[in-house]
Amino acid sequence: MARRDGRIRFAPLLMHARVRRDDGRGQHLVSTVLGAREAEAVKALETPLGSFPGLRARVQGNLPFALRMELALLPGQDSGLCRVVVENHDQGPARVFELSPLAYRGADPGLEMGTGYGSWSFYRTGYQSWSPAGTKRVLDHDYAPRFFFPRVVGANPRTRYSRKPGEKASDWMAQLVEPGLGLSILLGFITTARQTGRVELQVRYDRFRRFEAIADADGARVDPGSELASEWLLFSLSDNPHQAQENYFRQWAKAMSARSAKPLTGWCSWYYYFWNISEDKILANLAECEAKLKGKIELFQIDDGFQPYIGEWTRWNEKFPSPPKALVDKIHAAGFKAGLWLAPFLVSRTAPLYRRHPDWVLRHERGRPVFANAHPQWKGRLMYALDCTHPGVQAWLADTIKTLVQDFGFDFLKLDFIYAAALPGKRHDPYMSGGAALRKGLELIRQAAGEKTAILGCGAPLGPAVGLVDANRVSQDVDIRWRWPMDAVMGFPISPGARNCLRNNLARALMHQKLWVNDPDCLVLRHAAGGMNLHEIRSLATVFYLLAGYLLISEDLSQLAPERLALFEQMLPLPERPAQALDLFQREFPELFFRPGQPTSLLAVFNWSREPRSRELNLSKLGIEKPCHVFEYWSQQYLGQIERTRNLGVVPAHGCRFLALTPVEEPPQVVGLDFHFGMGSEGVARISDREGGRLVLTLPGARQGRVWVAWAEGVRPVPVEFTDHAEIPLPQR
Repeated sequence: MARRDGRIRFAPLLMHARVRRDDGRGQHLVSTVLGAREAEAVKALETPLGSFPGLRARVQGNLPFALRMELALLPGQDSGLCRVVVENHDQGPARVFELSPLAYRGADPGLEMGTGYGSWSFYRTGYQSWSPAGTKRVLDHDYAPRFFFPRVVGANPRTRYSRKPGEKASDWMAQLVEPGLGLSILLGFITTARQTGRVELQVRYDRFRRFEAIADADGARVDPGSELASEWLLFSLSDNPHQAQENYFRQWAKAMSARSAKPLTGWCSWYYYFWNISEDKILANLAECEAKLKGKIELFQIDDGFQPYIGEWTRWNEKFPSPPKALVDKIHAAGFKAGLWLAPFLVSRTAPLYRRHPDWVLRHERGRPVFANAHPQWKGRLMYALDCTHPGVQAWLADTIKTLVQDFGFDFLKLDFIYAAALPGKRHDPYMSGGAALRKGLELIRQAAGEKTAILGCGAPLGPAVGLVDANRVSQDVDIRWRWPMDAVMGFPISPGARNCLRNNLARALMHQKLWVNDPDCLVLRHAAGGMNLHEIRSLATVFYLLAGYLLISEDLSQLAPERLALFEQMLPLPERPAQALDLFQREFPELFFRPGQPTSLLAVFNWSREPRSRELNLSKLGIEKPCHVFEYWSQQYLGQIERTRNLGVVPAHGCRFLALTPVEEPPQVVGLDFHFGMGSEGVARISDREGGRLVLTLPGARQGRVWVAWAEGVRPVPVEFTDHAEIPLPQR
């Protein structure tokens, strides 16, 4: 396999599968070992993306199983699709555990891509919402769970993570990048409804040893005379790594019929009250939202703390004496959509649901319930995973969701901890893998909730959620702290904290508006002992604005300082398109977040280190060739006209410079403003009638501040005050 220009070569390739026969004997079927090849060219091979010319090859050998590979080449692209199928010709059923449609194992020449693997970067997607995503150098140490808890709640229990240099693993897709030459090879599954997928890499003894994509069939049963296919894999050899990743997410979205939704803004109870909510507190904040944010946000969401047990979602606890529908009616009357949190695939070991139906939970082969989570704030403390292949669970799920949506009237459901449905275990339906079971549960919820109900996934394995959720959390929980020390203990950075949250959001920004609407988690703005400082809060707000996804504030609005609430209001409305991490493949925690625009582009330059650091602006790295006016939002300073580079001074630890870049044109020009994060982009501010000089402003709500206008003789601020729209004569120069 090679690019047409020869800059990337990848060979020899094979396919393989891991199967266990009915008598317990294991078999590892490898295409290069079995021999007896039968291949045929196919003019129109059917794939999830359409019909393309391709190849079909079959490998039989002397075993009672056969492997069949199907490969299609995408016209005009250095990419293609493939899958592998296991045929069972044995006398009895077999269980299939792994299917690899594309693999390289240890024979020369291996992968040729520029200078060699010593300079390569490895981008990992992460298994679920909270799993670490981003880039590591191939020879850097990586993350791996140290014990069972992070492996269960934040990782894929099937994936072989490693801390060793040269050993890497990623779920769903992985991208190997030569940053200096801008080359990459991407392997990623584009169908993810039936099996979870992963990509593994190994470099050892100064050699490129292994790079393969594996679909986990989870021991799914295949009867005699039947077959089981892997998910479809996309492979791409590219000279533009960002574009390759964007294209992959688009193809994944197309193959899985991703939903189209718009980002929501709103309020959430979790990061101020946590479990300590009550009807009185909810109603008090509803009144605050109505008084301060009506017309500015859409959603009012109740989070964890209303339920008597995990697994009991329609009967609320004594802190909520009114019927849930009455509370929803009040939310609607205040002018907001009503949202609710639940963990639909978890059940407490002391919950009435578990006591009535102990056969509904996922179990190990020896019969013990599968551990799914533990928390001292939840009754029973230990949580089990529901088996979504069980008819009783399926009926209960449908009834529960119908009650919440149709009877109570909720418009929005946040589905949390949904990884539980995909955990390994013995299921009622032996033909379903963990990924297929989770997909089935989400399909039942979507069907019961209806098309108009907005669904947000959280703690969600990415693949099965595509096409069923409107939005998906793509990061760890945010918290009021910058970071927690538990990551070092767990070996896997899944702890709540702004650092983990921001790093994942930057790494997964390209998923937004392709697979779903990205949810970066809630915005926390208050000053609190041990919490984030002002620089960190500004960095958090900057990233959340440029992500262009969900934006929910989580504060007691009666206690939040007016200037912090004003900061939230300055973020509204959000931009229509997200920014892109320019150095995504150079470092694990990107420092350049860029959103090109017409005429004004936005750039955030971060310092994620623990010490103040000097930062520089380089227009050529942004693809900007013309001189620009530069305005910095947080200092409210016009930095002048810049042709190529400019030193931005010392940036505080965990702080940023948030810049508006406007190409120099005929004056007068709007070059910045201090009352909206867009700083004049998105058509917010412009000059009309240049001879007469009128400033046209369009922003919802009441606004007051300054607009920086460039005239021939210089730049100066113009005070403005308006509601929704204004056309203001410019002062005489």
